[in-house]
Amino acid sequence: MRLSVIIPAYNAEQHLMDCLISLTKQKIAVEDFEIIVVDDGSTDTTAKIVTNFAKYHKNIRLESQKNMGNGAARNTGVQISKGYYIYFLDADDYLAEDTLKNVIEVAEKNDLDIARGLYKNQPEKCEQFVRSIHKLRESHKKYSDKREKSKIVFLDIVPDKHIVNRHKNITC
Repeated sequence: MRLSVIIPAYNAEQHLMDCLISLTKQKIAVEDFEIIVVDDGSTDTTAKIVTNFAKYHKNIRLESQKNMGNGAARNTGVQISKGYYIYFLDADDYLAEDTLKNVIEVAEKNDLDIARGLYKNQPEKCEQFVRSIHKLRESHKKYSDKREKSKIVFLDIVPDKHIVNRHKNITC
């Protein structure tokens, strides 16, 4: 499997359907990616929305847990993920058509560990991101040295368990 999209969700019923619909418009084969929604103890219809949507999309699954916060929900998603690449998406966000297809193609073509597509025309933020990755890697070197092959993480949070272990290229 090429990609796992992890969506932490807490009381996300107002926006979750738009998020999920946007993921069905990525022009990636269903067999190549999974969508994991981690319901973080919602008290609304979040779980029901995912369950109903999953009836029509075999690559969507729901993982429920007691409320432990966004970071814990992301980590739960990472632990059960099967994809080589990981993409975190918030339940109140959605992606433009073909976003994931394009990012995956660039990452695979260039053998990238990390790709981040948020900073077009903002080079200072890209430089800040690169510095933060280097700092994170140094502070968690004990984890990266123990892994033969790392999971690939897109966007904001890199769980300690999956620190990348090599750096080739970051394109902004």
